[in-house]
Amino acid sequence: MSTGWGRHFPYYRLGPDGGVLASGDFVHGRPLTTLLDHFWNESNLAAASGVDLPPRYSEAHYRLTARILAESGRQLARQVRLQGFHVILGQAYNAPQRDVLDRMRAALVREGVPVLDYSRLLDASDPRYRLSDVDYHNSPAANRALAAQLASDLRIAR
Repeated sequence: MSTGWGRHFPYYRLGPDGGVLASGDFVHGRPLTTLLDHFWNESNLAAASGVDLPPRYSEAHYRLTARILAESGRQLARQVRLQGFHVILGQAYNAPQRDVLDRMRAALVREGVPVLDYSRLLDASDPRYRLSDVDYHNSPAANRALAAQLASDLRIAR
């Protein structure tokens, strides 16, 4: 959330050449948008409607995120000797989450970033894989299953 806990997170955008440009944080990199988003999120209308901003992610959001991750992999490889770089897409628990992860996977593939897609690894309807009915964070059981799959995929002996 760019108006709450994430307002001082780094703000990136694509430059004219398609490269990733750092533009400060959300508050300073896009002050008017962040201010308007803040007013919306604090409004009774937002609370009543349940609409967060942005209401959906655009292809530009996915492209930017994929380019940031691709560049992060390149930067990391310049600093340490990597055996590989992968982006892991975690378990999805509902259709909107699966849609976001499917679109993110497609953007990563277009950028040439290796992806380990675990979005459909577990039975999303099984409540033991999430913390509660209203909290879709992974449970310890889900994390163990994801770790086992990751170890297998990366051929890491236990």
